[in-house]
Amino acid sequence: MARAVLIVEDEGILVKNLTRYLEREGFETQAVSSGEQGLPMLDSFRPDAVLLVLAGEPEDFPDLEPLTTYGPVRVFRRRTP
Repeated sequence: MARAVLIVEDEGILVKNLTRYLEREGFETQAVSSGEQGLPMLDSFRPDAVLLVLAGEPEDFPDLEPLTTYGPVRVFRRRTP
């Protein structure tokens, strides 16, 4: 069974490159463009790992600040890196 990785990133070329690399290495991937879209994926996709961009300023994340997203990930699934 392939390990699952959820990618939370809004820059298309970065998502494309990460997806291509991870899938070539045998990972199953899903990508969303915001933290707000990523939270429901924790239930439906059940990732083993979450790649969440933490770069930028708070105003760069109008829908949800990265650390606000990170808290529910830790609570939801303590083993998610």
